[in-house]
Amino acid sequence: MVFKATAYGRFGHSIDKGPGKATPLEYLRRIASSNEAFNDSATIVGKFENENGSLGLIHAQDFIAQNPAGAFHATPEQLIKFLDSLGFFPSKGHFSKYEVWANADLGIEIADFHSGNVILNNKGMVVPIDIVVHKFDPTKGVDFF
Repeated sequence: MVFKATAYGRFGHSIDKGPGKATPLEYLRRIASSNEAFNDSATIVGKFENENGSLGLIHAQDFIAQNPAGAFHATPEQLIKFLDSLGFFPSKGHFSKYEVWANADLGIEIADFHSGNVILNNKGMVVPIDIVVHKFDPTKGVDFF
């Protein structure tokens, strides 16, 4: 199991407000969307406050064993094949400064999907670890929040 804590009062990328300006609800929705899109296991396991009362969240997900061949990051070809296998296609989307991929059946867009934000597991499979995920159509796929 791996644990990740948000910085006090910071919850990553906001679709509407930009980098580092997401709300706790946006953070929770990104985790849920990522779980849906990539069959991930991330879950919120705790919260904390600093002395000024700023909120932080802790999430946990399964540990990913590294590829025994030593290859850690995926090639562009592996990334495209992975996204294609999950029904994602290139899209203009809501992220104007990033390359965007969308899955219309799930109503999910992803951005910032590159070799620095995925790893290859011990079976050589692509595993996203720090992707910007956005549920653009809540009537598709899993209904949450």
